[in-house]
Amino acid sequence: MSDAPDTFPSLYRDWRRIPWRSRARAAGRAATLHALYEWLRVSGDLSRGLSTPRVQFFCLHHLFPDEVDPFRTMMTELAEHFEFASWSEGIGRVLRGDTPTRPVACFSSDDGLASNLALAGVLEEFGTTGCFFINTAPLEDRSDAYAASFCRVRLQARPSRFLSSADVEALLARGHEIGNHTATHVVCADTPDVRLAEEILGTRDSLEARFGPVLHFAWPYGQYSHFSELARALVFESGHVSASSVVRGAHAAAEPHTGDLCVRRDQIWATDPIEHVLYFAARSGLDLGPNENGFPQGVLKPRFDGVSANPSLSAWDALQPPGADRPSRQYAPSPRSAALNVRRNTVRSSQADQLRT
Repeated sequence: MSDAPDTFPSLYRDWRRIPWRSRARAAGRAATLHALYEWLRVSGDLSRGLSTPRVQFFCLHHLFPDEVDPFRTMMTELAEHFEFASWSEGIGRVLRGDTPTRPVACFSSDDGLASNLALAGVLEEFGTTGCFFINTAPLEDRSDAYAASFCRVRLQARPSRFLSSADVEALLARGHEIGNHTATHVVCADTPDVRLAEEILGTRDSLEARFGPVLHFAWPYGQYSHFSELARALVFESGHVSASSVVRGAHAAAEPHTGDLCVRRDQIWATDPIEHVLYFAARSGLDLGPNENGFPQGVLKPRFDGVSANPSLSAWDALQPPGADRPSRQYAPSPRSAALNVRRNTVRSSQADQLRT
């Protein structure tokens, strides 16, 4: 594959490019979801599920130019059923046990692709903001060759460019938030301990040194099989207040949540039929349980044991972050970074306390 600039598709229809062998399966899935939507609608459960008071978190990844108008249409429909809130406002409601009187929706996007600038703009049109979970490696190596390799190896996608530091600063200035998504989009459950600490703690330090306190984390690939108990400990012991999955679900609680917060997110695509989005949102409302805010017991393996639970994904060392040719070491910040971290920890702790009160 060439890494020349002209290999970077500018439209989603070109970037996605579904293989012929997958199109029949995609068509079958679409027909099934439409039938399930109609079944919920006719039974009255669609309305009941959509109106259930809760906090619903949505996850996107990009917004190419040909996705902008479909996403506006989707947001218009969602606004009929949800109030929109910032990411931290939604997280704060869950932590405080403050279930809203009507459904609340919050939006995030993973990976830090450059098209997220357009996504931020559409969210602003609807009076809300998003949280953008950033991989720091593409911030450090701005070459097209590295971006193409990152997309191919880590995202298993066609080439796309990434947000720059200036882009991230602009998002923050417009009221959006950023979160930690590791440096190189590793499978946390399949990453050795030392590298995992660098991917989580080192990424947090890098983001905070550039942009200020980071409260939220989303693990790459997003299923429980992609996370581990060690990763969970590193995330929460380092001051993050939430860890986001792409396991479907929603959040409501009558009591404050005092444990580690595992955020369920509905993954959506801007060109999805609105019926499919509403079906999954309604199911989240209908299936809402009283204890959906923590990690289910026994779903995370302790740590990487040398045997990959995700053999279809690239090995943890298939793509190194820029500057990774230095000898591997136990993660530890420099003395200067450690001193700065003390100050950042104080600010981060204060902001985390505000979410809980």
